[in-house]
Amino acid sequence: EEEGGGGASSASSSSSSKNAVDAEAIAACAEVEIEGAEGQQLTLERHDDEQSHGDVCRSASTGAFGCPKGCSASSGKPPWCQKRGTTKPCRVKRSGEGALIYRCDPRGGERGVCVKVGDGKGQKGGVGKYKDATCDHQCQYESLPGSGGDVSGSGGGFLGNLFASSSNTQRTEFKCQSDWDCSLAGICDAVTGECACDAWASGKDCSYLKFQPVDPIKIGYLHNENTSWGGSVQVGTKDGMFHMFVSEIVCDANDLDKTRCGLAKWQTNSRIAHCVSGTADGPYTRLSTILPEEHHNPTVAVSPVDGSWNLYSIKKFDGPIEVVTSTDDGYTWSEPTVVSKFQNPAPLLHEDGSMTMFYRDDGGKLPPPTCSDEYVAAQRCPSKG
Repeated sequence: EEEGGGGASSASSSSSSKNAVDAEAIAACAEVEIEGAEGQQLTLERHDDEQSHGDVCRSASTGAFGCPKGCSASSGKPPWCQKRGTTKPCRVKRSGEGALIYRCDPRGGERGVCVKVGDGKGQKGGVGKYKDATCDHQCQYESLPGSGGDVSGSGGGFLGNLFASSSNTQRTEFKCQSDWDCSLAGICDAVTGECACDAWASGKDCSYLKFQPVDPIKIGYLHNENTSWGGSVQVGTKDGMFHMFVSEIVCDANDLDKTRCGLAKWQTNSRIAHCVSGTADGPYTRLSTILPEEHHNPTVAVSPVDGSWNLYSIKKFDGPIEVVTSTDDGYTWSEPTVVSKFQNPAPLLHEDGSMTMFYRDDGGKLPPPTCSDEYVAAQRCPSKG
């Protein structure tokens, strides 16, 4: 069979066959026969990052495909191969129980990021300009089980670099236009289009922090659709779980790129999400939305008086500061109450029930020399709310 209009682009996905031996993949295509390619060994071509494309068995010589064992053709239309008896895309199990599958998401900074795919709605790594797990051979992986990348390296982790020197790069050369393009971690030279990164950041867009290597499985909170910012964590007194409260910026319905649209619309599209993990470093799983759009900068403070959790955040983009309270480790919350007209809350709750609210604001009459009217101050409140 030939896929309608998709044969050429999806053929590049066959790079996923370059990974270590996958017994399930071999078995899935072992008995599949394609007219004109009789007797040939077919290669399993995985599409677990595409919601409208099932896995197929591809002929390297003709480009034609057949459906893996346990799957059937979908009458010449997406998903091309579907799980037998259903309309769901065909998915061939991978060797190795519970193997994590990662792909390169080219929209995660100028060098790309590796994200887990295949476990829920919105897993979009590998789509867009790049059609395969390696971002067209520009994303290099090391020793990542089931990644479909290079498992011969000794790194024990993964590298998500998109190499600008690659002969088949499809990206236009990165040039910044403002400090926003430098991830708020550097200064943009508008003449040269280059970012001068702060000492703790690196990369053309300063999107990489100079940390020691981390376990790729424990990457904190990385949502596959929404950009996230900050994060305030408390340990549950009842369940022992780590509870993170984080700002996430939602894409607009008219955004062409529906995955992690960046920080630009935080003033209107930021909301507060509740995530949990069994360990401090994650990975965190999203549970619910605590506060809707136009809430940002969450900070949780535990009352030394009654043990309640008090989540302070900015309403709209320039205040006021609101608080919601929970008595069950963050699963349910009170209605919001305004506690300050300022921004960026950093509350300190005292044993006598009072609160010192440290905050940031604009419009300060600061003594020279200064290049900004932003300032940090504090106000004393008789209670936490």
